[in-house]
Amino acid sequence: MIPAEKEKKTDAVESDDSGEPKGDPEMAPVYLRRLLPVFCNTFQSTMLASIRKASLNLIKKMVHYIQPSLLVEACSPESPTYNFGTMLVEVIATVLDNEEDEDGHLVVLQIIQDLMTKAQDIFLDHFARLGVFSKVLQLAGPQDSQESQSNKKDENEENEQEPLLDDANDMLPGKAYHWRDWCICRGRDCLYIWSDAAALELSNGSNGWFRFILDGKLATMYSSGSPEGGTDSSENRGEFLEKLQRARAQVKPNTPSQPILSRPGPARLVVGNWALASRKDGELHIHNSDGQQQATILREDLPGFIFESNRGTKHSFTAETSLGPEFAAGWTGKRGKRLRSKIEAMKQKVKVQAQEIYEKYFKAAQAQPRGVVAKLGNIVAQIERACQKQHMNNRESFTVWREILQGALEELTQLLQEEGVVSAYELHSSGLVQALLSLLSTSCWDEGLHSNKSSKLQKQRVRVFKSCFKEKDGESGGVKSAPILVHKLVSVLESIEKLPVYLYDTPGSGYGLQILTRRLRFRLEKAEGCSLIDRTGRSLKMEPLSTVAQLERYLLKMVAKQWYDYERSTFAFVRKLKEGQKLTFRHQHDFDENGIIYWIGTNAKTSPEWVNPGQYGLVMVTSSDGRNLPYGRLEDILSRDSSALNCHTNDDKRAWFAIDLGLWVLPSSYTLRHARGYGRSALRNWLFQVSKDGLNWTTLYTHVDDGSLNEPGSTSSWPLEPPTEEAQGWRHIRLQQTGKNASGQTHYLSLSGFEIYGTVTGVCEDLGKAAKEAEANLRRQRRLLRTQVLKHLLVGARVVRGLDWKWRDQDGNPPGEGTVTG
Repeated sequence: MIPAEKEKKTDAVESDDSGEPKGDPEMAPVYLRRLLPVFCNTFQSTMLASIRKASLNLIKKMVHYIQPSLLVEACSPESPTYNFGTMLVEVIATVLDNEEDEDGHLVVLQIIQDLMTKAQDIFLDHFARLGVFSKVLQLAGPQDSQESQSNKKDENEENEQEPLLDDANDMLPGKAYHWRDWCICRGRDCLYIWSDAAALELSNGSNGWFRFILDGKLATMYSSGSPEGGTDSSENRGEFLEKLQRARAQVKPNTPSQPILSRPGPARLVVGNWALASRKDGELHIHNSDGQQQATILREDLPGFIFESNRGTKHSFTAETSLGPEFAAGWTGKRGKRLRSKIEAMKQKVKVQAQEIYEKYFKAAQAQPRGVVAKLGNIVAQIERACQKQHMNNRESFTVWREILQGALEELTQLLQEEGVVSAYELHSSGLVQALLSLLSTSCWDEGLHSNKSSKLQKQRVRVFKSCFKEKDGESGGVKSAPILVHKLVSVLESIEKLPVYLYDTPGSGYGLQILTRRLRFRLEKAEGCSLIDRTGRSLKMEPLSTVAQLERYLLKMVAKQWYDYERSTFAFVRKLKEGQKLTFRHQHDFDENGIIYWIGTNAKTSPEWVNPGQYGLVMVTSSDGRNLPYGRLEDILSRDSSALNCHTNDDKRAWFAIDLGLWVLPSSYTLRHARGYGRSALRNWLFQVSKDGLNWTTLYTHVDDGSLNEPGSTSSWPLEPPTEEAQGWRHIRLQQTGKNASGQTHYLSLSGFEIYGTVTGVCEDLGKAAKEAEANLRRQRRLLRTQVLKHLLVGARVVRGLDWKWRDQDGNPPGEGTVTG
């Protein structure tokens, strides 16, 4: 397939040569027939702006490169894709109806230009039917060159009056800065850089990671160059925006924004761990002092950013939608004028192209209306004439108006029964809708008549209308003209009614992301005569897109006791095991519903909704870091969420997670899910251990350089073979790390899912006994330290690492002694 303009230039050459088109001539028709309708349907059915934009651009490319002969063939009545022309023009009409989509207008005007070049006769008819002529004329607007020149003059005067500021040598909180179209301000612990396309949050203590919002979604960028979007929730987006707004609020209103690094050179600006520099004209490089070779690059003409990973690979992140007015507003002053001038330039480009298309193709075509329009105009005139005759009080006119009206309505039913002849636009523009309204209700001719008289005349007209449509529908058999007319009238209503619809991700919309990031707030109040738990005064936040059923289920958990709120002895799984039954759980696939953790969380499958056993005290989870992990919560290691959570220990050589099941288990296999966050922190060297008392451990499986887990969220299962002589089983499970993780450098133990299978032989009454005893012993030792040891800690005293040592092997390996110096 070749572009239209190239085809024009090479006509003479192709006639001499073989005439072979470029590309694959066999596959081009297949692509056209199969893919183009898919793109048109996708555009019409989706509500996501990014998908609409991508579909429209694909349509534009296909129309641009298709050969004219192939396009004509696809739209011919003999072709199976005969309605392709209608589908394509409906997409064009939809885009032209959106008054604020300047980018979309440019794309469809290019599509119209290509269609007019390649298949003018076919598509002029389609454009006339769907009113594209008038839509393009509306975009072209009046000729106001003088006004635009005066606007430019005013803008130039404003720019001349505005003082030029020197580049900033430092960035301070409470000050406004900008680089090209990007705004910059410094918060309490972060540096914020944003435009109308993307927003970056650079944390002062970061080792190279940063958070960003692009296309309305929040993600975290790590050194590998693969962003993690697991933190994208309305709560986290709201928190991101709130911190940004707080930093912006420190800047006094109407404070001029100071440029930074406006010219390339060796100058650098350092904020926390981040350094900003401009090496090339139109590029801003952002480096982190701990981030090795990685860099984030902003370009003047790029709506987004480029990330260069520590491996040297470059990843481009380009926005398909605007972030909304809260980002587009920026600072006052020069940048605001520049942004306005860009929007004005886009509008002017659309206007010029629309004027060219209208003058070249549409003006002459619009002066010669289609035959069906003339027929509709004649029908409207006949209906009006019949209504006028009806009001003449003589015998002759009594029969004449019926004949005129009957003839007009019969002609209308005939037109309607010819499929695809009359469009909704033509029905509306011809005046037929108003004529039918006068016919079926009280018309202008009924004014001044007594109500009984006007009602009688109306009933006469309605009877004629009914008789015509009933007779015609009876004669035509399958085709019913009355339903067709109703469908056409509904289409007219849809095309002319401009009901208020909130478009959350449309550039320039009044709410932008805020409408979906701000939760709805409620206050609970107990009803009279209600036996539920009293939560009066408690506030409640709800996601704006939550359903009423979800709200009811959530409230029920708050105000009514759930099964896990009662005594442990009442749980169905505990009662079942106390009856002396042995239950066997067999693995089918990773995180199926056959595991012991799932069985506990559903109360022996009596509850329709699984709850995390660690969150509600049904099992006890502990770790080498105590109760507080650097990322995530202890119960997150039991999560069943397929989008992995960010849960890991500190960088500790002997890191471990342990679970007291409260059940005696002979395990046969177990499953793990790798966490989100550090892509290269997957487990490689660890032990699967079991214990009866939480003190003495037996290793059932030793993993050495096990590469089963890789990407965040990846899962794997392993079979277990407990000693044959063991009959009771074990209640404690421990995952003990023995070497470095997948990074080859660190010992972070990352988990976001655990399941175990096997035979359950009994239940324990003292859940969490070992953990409670360990905590009590730790408290005793700390009390002993405070009362007996601290008084001996004087300068010169010799000491060794204590209970709460957090400095890894800084005292040597094995641990050595130290001296108190102060």
